[in-house]
Amino acid sequence: MDGGVARLETRPGGYLMVVRPGELDLTVFKDLVRLARQALRESRHPEAVELFGRALGLWRGEPLANVALLGGAEADLARLGETRLAVLEDYLRARLTCGEHADVAGELQGLVVEHPLRESLWALLVHALHHAGRRAEALLAYNRARTQLADELGLDPGPDLREAHARLLAGDPLPR
Repeated sequence: MDGGVARLETRPGGYLMVVRPGELDLTVFKDLVRLARQALRESRHPEAVELFGRALGLWRGEPLANVALLGGAEADLARLGETRLAVLEDYLRARLTCGEHADVAGELQGLVVEHPLRESLWALLVHALHHAGRRAEALLAYNRARTQLADELGLDPGPDLREAHARLLAGDPLPR
């Protein structure tokens, strides 16, 4: 018992864990992401970086990795993984806006290996390398992405990756 409230309740077919507001990492994660995206909309980029960082810091490995899943739980976990990756992209974009090009480029080089068909990560990598003063590497990254998309899917790069390439070739600054 915690303050007179049972934390584990017996129910037909199993148990129910009673969780108070702020105790579930997923809820805290979603709240922090909401605040970070609001900070981005209001151009408070350093605050967004801090909030995204705190949200992502709640992740420790794969969710429910050692739990047997029933029903449609696999789809829920896939959605959760996609949400985490989208938040990570927002976090990296915010860091780029704050001028962390070299550090972000290093992180993105690992992420494009893990997610080789995710064009948004490649576009961020091209931007990061370009603005870290590594134009040749940025061009190589674009060409790797283009080749991979063509070989694996028979597709040309999408608009974000094409824009990153065009800005690289033109020597344009990172869009804000």
